[in-house]
Amino acid sequence: GPLSGITHAQGTTTSTVSTAGVYEISYSMSITAGVGSAMAIAVNGVVVPGTTLSSLIATGNISGKAAVSLAAGDVITIRNNSAVALTLAL
Repeated sequence: GPLSGITHAQGTTTSTVSTAGVYEISYSMSITAGVGSAMAIAVNGVVVPGTTLSSLIATGNISGKAAVSLAAGDVITIRNNSAVALTLAL
């Protein structure tokens, strides 16, 4: 759905929280290469426990959802949380 209480500038890798609260974050990736890779939500550069999605497929989609308590000014990213390189379809 639409962003509410969060700002994101097109072409950047981060989103910034403007209003503190508990947010439901849904995230998905379309992978074209990267068996054994893992994606996770990071807040201010720290992976949120319980948000890591491991890719056990060579190609396809993986998705997750998490409720995360965020403060105003927190910076959110989705990042590769493994040493395995992966390729995403845009």
